[in-house]
Amino acid sequence: RNKTQVDEVLTGNGQSLPQAYTGKGVLIGLIDGGFDFTHPAFKDKDGNLRIKSVYLAGNSEVPSEKVTVTKTDQQGNTIDMNLLPGIVTDPKVILDTLQVKDNIESHGTHCASIAAGRIMDYTPTFVARDENSGKLGGMAPDAELFLCENGVSDYETSMYGNLSDDLLSYNKMQSLYAMKHFARQQGKPLVVSISSNNHEGLHDGSSTMARYIGNYCKEGNLLTLCSSNEADDSIYLARNITKGNSVSVWHDATASVCKSNFLFRTDKEIKVDLAIADAQKNIIKRFNLPLTSKSTKKFEQELWFVVDLTTNLYDDNDEYYDDVCKELCHYIYDGYLRISINAGGASTSKSIPTA
Repeated sequence: RNKTQVDEVLTGNGQSLPQAYTGKGVLIGLIDGGFDFTHPAFKDKDGNLRIKSVYLAGNSEVPSEKVTVTKTDQQGNTIDMNLLPGIVTDPKVILDTLQVKDNIESHGTHCASIAAGRIMDYTPTFVARDENSGKLGGMAPDAELFLCENGVSDYETSMYGNLSDDLLSYNKMQSLYAMKHFARQQGKPLVVSISSNNHEGLHDGSSTMARYIGNYCKEGNLLTLCSSNEADDSIYLARNITKGNSVSVWHDATASVCKSNFLFRTDKEIKVDLAIADAQKNIIKRFNLPLTSKSTKKFEQELWFVVDLTTNLYDDNDEYYDDVCKELCHYIYDGYLRISINAGGASTSKSIPTA
C-alpha cells in the first residue's frame, strides 16, 4: 500500500488530486476462480454485502435469475440474447454457501480483495509484512462487486462434453455481457478484471477469447487483463503443414512437468494420430485412437484425449503392451492431448459466435 501510494488516493492527499477516490459509485467486475462470497473483505463496516451480483455461468443448480441482454454484432445489428443460468443478486442467496459456492481455490478472493477489499485493522503475523500501517485492504474499498466464476460447470460438461466449442471462453463472454448489462441498469461505471492464468489459443488475435475481448473493448468498455504466469516465456511456434506431415515436440524426461498444446487453423476435416517415443531407450508407442474433427461449420473446436498409461488405453492383447507401457510409465504418469482447431483468422470472422 505504501509503494503504490494508495492511501494518498483514498484520502485525497496525493499530489494534484482534486478529491479522495475510494471507488464509491463504481462497479468492479472480476472473472476469476475461487471466491469466498462470505469473506469480511466484501462487506462494508456495517456488515452489508458489497457483492451485488454473482454469476456462475452455466450452473443450473444455482437459484438463478433470467437475464436477457442486447448485444451488437460487427455489422451494427442488435440481437437479444438470453444469458446462461447462474446469475444471483439476492444477498441472502449469495451468502448461503449451500446454494452458491465456488470452492475451487482462493485466487479469486485474493484478487477481489486487492481490488476492492474493505480497509480493516489487523495484527501482522510477521512485523516485516506491514509494520507501519497495520491496515489491510484494497485499492477501491467502497466499490461494489460483480464476481464471475472462471470455469465450466458440471452441467455444461454433461450437456456438451469436451468435444464442443470452447465453453470456457464462451462463459467469459457471457460474464462480460452480464456485468455490462448490470452496470447499465445501475447507472454506474464498470471496470472488469480477468485472470486467465495461462495462454489461450493461437497467438495472433484469432482465438475465441481474443475476439470476444476485442469486440467488448471496441464498444468502449474498460477491461484489464492479466499478462499471465507465462508472459515472459517464448512458448509459441507456428509452421505450415500438409497432409501426412508430423509435428514433433521433444521434452526432457527429467523435468517435473512437460506440456504441449497443438492448435490447427483449417477449414478441412482433420485427423490427428499421437505417438510417444523414448529417444534414449529407442522405443515408440503409436496410439490407435485418432482424433477426428469436422471443423468446417465451426470457428473453433477443441478435442480432448486423455493419456492414461495405467488403464485401458492399451489393448491387453497388444504384444508390445508389457514392454512399452512399463518403460513409458517410468516417467509418464498421466496427461492429455488438447487440440484446438480454428477455421480462420480474426479478419475473416463476420460476427462473434453465439451458443
